[in-house]
Amino acid sequence: MRPLAWRDVAVLAVCLALQAGPALSAKSGGGSNAVKVVSQIVVALQTGSRGRAASVIRNSFGIDTIARTIAGKSWAAASAKQKREFMDALLHATIASMSNRLKERRNIDVDVGGARSTAKGDTLVSTRVTRRAGRVVRIDWRLRRCATGLCVVDLIVDGGSMAIQLRDQARGILSANGGGIAVLTQRLRSRPTHPFS
Repeated sequence: MRPLAWRDVAVLAVCLALQAGPALSAKSGGGSNAVKVVSQIVVALQTGSRGRAASVIRNSFGIDTIARTIAGKSWAAASAKQKREFMDALLHATIASMSNRLKERRNIDVDVGGARSTAKGDTLVSTRVTRRAGRVVRIDWRLRRCATGLCVVDLIVDGGSMAIQLRDQARGILSANGGGIAVLTQRLRSRPTHPFS
């Protein structure tokens, strides 16, 4: 699998959201809840203002879970303030990446499948994206129980976890900078669409 940069993932996620529409379906009650969350993201990105999209992303993405995954072992050593700042920067980078590309790359076809449960209790909402050049990308939205119900905690692109890929990219930065997550926060704020590459 060719590694995708943060900006590529944002583009694919936005294109997916912009094209998917309400045709999402599920095979079970839990799956229908997951599909509803993805549908809300889709509608906000399609028809909402940047503020509305930001609100839905804020409530629909498990930024705390994603942040812990990306920070890896450095998460435990971070102060509560450093964790809050990192999560805030990650949230704003996610919003910026998605919002900045709302009008880009719409020339794709998207087939949305159903929802399925994983052995660990997460729910995957599957999609298949075909770009105009013919490249097919499979994207699964991984959702998990959170304070607001169900939250997106990862995008699985062609079988590879984007959260894990970002963690692997961040590992070298952490290693070169004493392991503190403040350097990741700074990079997210200064380069939101490609902070770790």
